[in-house]
Amino acid sequence: AFSQLGQPDSASKYYRLGLALARAINEQRLEAGIMGNFGLTLAQVGRLDSAISYEKQAVSRFRDIGDRPMQAWFTDAIGYNYRELGKLDSAFAYFSQSLTLATESGDKEKRGWALSNIGLLEREVGRPDDALSHCTAAIADLHQAGSAPGEAQGEYCLGHTYLELSRANIALPHFLSALSLDRKAADRNREAWDLLGIGMTLRDLGNRDSALAYMAQALRLVTTSQDRHPEAAVHFEVGRLFLEFGLPDSALTVLQRARLLARTGGFELTEGTALAEIARAERDRGRFDSALAAAREALPILRRLNSPLEESRAL
Repeated sequence: AFSQLGQPDSASKYYRLGLALARAINEQRLEAGIMGNFGLTLAQVGRLDSAISYEKQAVSRFRDIGDRPMQAWFTDAIGYNYRELGKLDSAFAYFSQSLTLATESGDKEKRGWALSNIGLLEREVGRPDDALSHCTAAIADLHQAGSAPGEAQGEYCLGHTYLELSRANIALPHFLSALSLDRKAADRNREAWDLLGIGMTLRDLGNRDSALAYMAQALRLVTTSQDRHPEAAVHFEVGRLFLEFGLPDSALTVLQRARLLARTGGFELTEGTALAEIARAERDRGRFDSALAAAREALPILRRLNSPLEESRAL
């Protein structure tokens, strides 16, 4: 409950107590569930390596007791954490494992989540046709399973993919559908992402004032959460959009916040890309020494993560 209410630090305390109790009474299924959920909570506060460790232990225990749907669920979570670490090959491998497990067990919800995460990853690496196919299939499974949050992610994936295909008029209804579903689920972090997507779409449709208003809503919403990665990532995306709008001073303020959140949370890819955009903002402000310093900080991070597209932004 604490985790769902955006209080991961409080949740961690109770997960530790529950884990100790499950081990004391030798309840393997309970222990596996607590381990996996503890991993999800650790991911919220940026402890991704620890999160992956607990989730892998959960997967192992669920494998031992023959629970394939729960194996699929936490295998998918491991993939998500690798994606946040910028380790896209590992993320794809775990998402694919999750898809296989969910398909074999006949679990529509977990299959849908795996499909949507694969679709989001394909969108990121420039495979829009595959992304559209997987996200469309995900929505069908998740709607049938009655999972509004999962269906919302599928709609979000379609919105972003159509946006990148320069089809903003088709993207907008998908973002609006995602927003409606996430509001019903009271998921503030996902709602912030939906608002940001709508803002980006309105930008492409030439409605700058409305785009800025939606971005401001996204920032206000995400700062009420204790989940650090969405806060860092939304700040980064808004900062980048401010740069596109020719607002380097506003961009710098937001990007510096993104960099701080990413650094303290251990989100290296977000930190590296934020530094690259800070370099652009400083350059646009005429502060070339500061721009060069930020670029020099960004490059080692992005090279270590093998992110050539983002690395090119820092050059």
